[in-house]
Amino acid sequence: MKRHISLAVLAIVSLAFSGTLFAGEGHKCSAESQTCLNAMVEKFQNKGWLGVELDWVKDSKALKVKRVIEASPAAAAGLKSGDVLVALNGVKYGDKEGMKSVYAQVKPGNTVTYTIKHGAKERKVDVKLGTFPEELAAKYIGMHLMEQHATAVAVN
Repeated sequence: MKRHISLAVLAIVSLAFSGTLFAGEGHKCSAESQTCLNAMVEKFQNKGWLGVELDWVKDSKALKVKRVIEASPAAAAGLKSGDVLVALNGVKYGDKEGMKSVYAQVKPGNTVTYTIKHGAKERKVDVKLGTFPEELAAKYIGMHLMEQHATAVAVN
């Protein structure tokens, strides 16, 4: 029931912000609000969740763990802030084409192998991915809709 209420609230928020994209630099989403909402909800329901906040490390083409979310699959696997994710299932993060096929395997309940570097040491860690928490999905979808699909309000 909670899931249906959350999705209904997201649908209402989406309808409130449907229409013309707010003009401005940096906008990347060109989909209609409802189309975007539907795609994001499906993505969060069908993609595995690791439970970390990451920063892209440009020079090394890797992802640095900023924070590990408590009680997440990452925490259970022993990931720590400062770890650098170098590869997923043997494919380096700099390999965009290779990552496309790897991301197809990133589903809730699947076990994936991360290659992690911390300092000079490199290790492999198996992680059983979880389901993305509804509260976080709602937060990210709401932020995206507000940033990418807000409409101007006419003032008379």
